[in-house]
Amino acid sequence: GFELMMAPYAIAHLKLDMTLQETSANDFNQRLGVYLTNTLEEGIAEQTDLFSFGLAEVVSQEAHEAAKIKHERPIMVIVGNPPFLGSRKMRPELGDKYCADLRKIYEKRLDGYPDLVCYWFEKSRKALINGKVARVGLLATQAIRGGTNRDILEKITKQGRIFMTWSD
Repeated sequence: GFELMMAPYAIAHLKLDMTLQETSANDFNQRLGVYLTNTLEEGIAEQTDLFSFGLAEVVSQEAHEAAKIKHERPIMVIVGNPPFLGSRKMRPELGDKYCADLRKIYEKRLDGYPDLVCYWFEKSRKALINGKVARVGLLATQAIRGGTNRDILEKITKQGRIFMTWSD
């Protein structure tokens, strides 16, 4: 799996290690398969080392391993709790350039000014219809039901199915 934040990444490793110990799988000598990376970034065949000392070296190696996995292996499932940030707060929080770049990338796929979470839903929807993943499970607040956010739900239901929803 891919995780952007250090704390959930570390907890995932701890929980997996504890589970392996509890099940007497002490001879498990493979990487656990949890990578510290931005899920939205595409994998690349080669990534140059960013740094070559201390913790920076470890993080650089982690980025290299994640990019390799993204490039070489199909992803079976996307599961997550994408960040929620209302469309009006995106520019002040993320900056003009980031928002302009994001909207340019998705200009033909998302109309208007949807909340940040919609970009994750759209990226996942496209991966699903292109056969890059088999299943998607994402969380969102009920705000995804209104305004320009609703468009992504309509796109999803035209090409697939939403299996479970509930109101706050």
